[in-house]
Amino acid sequence: MIPPELTRELLAVSREAPDHEVALLTRLRLVRNLREPFPTGMAPGERLLLRERLMAGLRGCAPLDASRCLDAESLAEHELAFLAEASLGQDRIPPDPAGLGLVFGDDSRLSVLVAAEDHFVITCLRPGLALQDAWACVDAMDAALEERFEFAFSEEFGYLAASPRGAGTGLAAAVVIHLPALALAEELPKVLRGLGALHLSLAPLGGNGDETASGLLAVTNARTLGREEGEILASLSATVAKLQEFEARARERLLSEARSLLEDRVWTAYGQLRYARLMDGEKARELLGTLRLGCLAGIIQDVTLQEVQTMWRLLQPGHLQAAEGRALDEDAAAELRAARLRDWLGDPREEDGAR
Repeated sequence: MIPPELTRELLAVSREAPDHEVALLTRLRLVRNLREPFPTGMAPGERLLLRERLMAGLRGCAPLDASRCLDAESLAEHELAFLAEASLGQDRIPPDPAGLGLVFGDDSRLSVLVAAEDHFVITCLRPGLALQDAWACVDAMDAALEERFEFAFSEEFGYLAASPRGAGTGLAAAVVIHLPALALAEELPKVLRGLGALHLSLAPLGGNGDETASGLLAVTNARTLGREEGEILASLSATVAKLQEFEARARERLLSEARSLLEDRVWTAYGQLRYARLMDGEKARELLGTLRLGCLAGIIQDVTLQEVQTMWRLLQPGHLQAAEGRALDEDAAAELRAARLRDWLGDPREEDGAR
């Protein structure tokens, strides 16, 4: 079971919301390995022993909190889903959680995944665009680990990783961005084609796998070999700034050339969010994205950008279950998600006692 105080702290962190126009979340991951076989090639018993040895080496290691060491197999499925969303910035813990360990820092936005595909995966999450702040956190943790462990390093390939794509610096830097105006104007594919030349890749967020539908994407460095950390971060930061500029122009064009269409989409989304009795996660993400566009365009006045972005995270399946303290099936989650949205936006029918 996740300690209740850690659950409360992670939920509080998820309520942090930046006012950045396009960047929702910064996620840095740094992989490090020892000079021995990777965990995924080990027998189950060997992997458990590896985890215990690595976790023991982490105890007392600043800036980690030794009291917050979790064994994945001791946690329920809904708890693993919450930890994946809240601390790893992904939908789920890696497959086959048996043998995995997770250690949190004094700042719960820093975590170390132990004995997964790689021996160590350091992860830092920050709201908005905060690449340098997140890097300072990850770099300090890396330095602390290097005082206790000897990492696998090659003069030719840099730090070695279980996946060849992770070799080099071992750094995967990602910024989750939202470009709804470009998506609505069907300009997103054209804008994104140039990312490959910048050694950046695109990971769609959403169940349908279509990154151009909702405008919700994660932009990350495509490779780490032959590139320094500062170069990776600078390229990503400059790209986000340029995408923000493109998005602002697209939003202005929509307001000047198709304002009625935009207002109709925004207010329709607002009504669905305010009155729905069932709301699945994908639909909520889509509607909140449209509402967010309405905030940026000045169409919505009584809802703030920060509120929308907070709801976006808190309505994820793992977060809902963590707040309830129990597992929820899809129907129960859809009902609870809709209730949370009505509480937030204030369904007047409920205020009048009507059902």
